[in-house]
Amino acid sequence: MPSRLAPMVAFLALAAVLAAEAAFYLPRLPARIATHFDASGAPNGWASPSVLSQDIALLTAIFAAIFLGAGLLDHVPMRMINLPGGRRELDAAQEKAAKAYLRDWIRWFVVLTVTLFALVIGRVLAANLAPEPRLGNEMWVLLGAYLVADGAMLLALIRRFRA
Repeated sequence: MPSRLAPMVAFLALAAVLAAEAAFYLPRLPARIATHFDASGAPNGWASPSVLSQDIALLTAIFAAIFLGAGLLDHVPMRMINLPGGRRELDAAQEKAAKAYLRDWIRWFVVLTVTLFALVIGRVLAANLAPEPRLGNEMWVLLGAYLVADGAMLLALIRRFRA
């Protein structure tokens, strides 16, 4: 699979997972569901399933806009892009390579974030099927894994443009 196609396939797969989660869970949920939880996993915010589904759709649309917007980097003048390591002159080939790297980096970052979003939404929806909704400690593991992957991506970005 070409490298430019892989993040698109991953994003579409994650959007399908979100749609499947919504289709599976939403009809089974009560009229009032927990939508926000405190650090211990206890619910502290409530809404209707329709409000949650609208929020999921809105956030997915925002992620899609960012993902697709990354393709517009080719039309942004290089002077408007603040690269790590400070400003320096790039020839046409370097500029094209830098923009391609940034575009792909942004898209993979969105895929990483949507992965966390899909995992969290799935757990929130499943928690609401229990008599007393509660999230488990796996949420901390998911957040930790996301932050480690996020940090690794940021380091890769910095390393790419520091040289």
